[in-house]
Amino acid sequence: MLRKIKPQYNTLEELKHYVEQKDPSLQCKIEIDQWVDTLVKASNKCLVIKKSATAGAKIILVEPHVVGVEGIMPGHFFNNFRRGIVAIALDIFTASGRNQIANQVDGWMKEIEN
Repeated sequence: MLRKIKPQYNTLEELKHYVEQKDPSLQCKIEIDQWVDTLVKASNKCLVIKKSATAGAKIILVEPHVVGVEGIMPGHFFNNFRRGIVAIALDIFTASGRNQIANQVDGWMKEIEN
């Protein structure tokens, strides 16, 4: 879901600080966005929020003051198995946890919506 946010949260660093204040138990890190199917460039970064090895979310800056939140599987294991039956099984098995953390993060973005 895309949300237009307040100007003071217009960088990944500011969003990272905000999320860390909301739930200090989550692991937050700014990384290259490796969860896209297009050619990834070093400038395509996102904020990765990990709840566990199989449940996480990412925040991307779509354009100035607009963020998108998506559920992701942050584990390195998944990066090795993006296609095929193993990927489908992992996707089904971990969908609930990913959706839960993505909805939680999206709720936080709603709090800072402009």
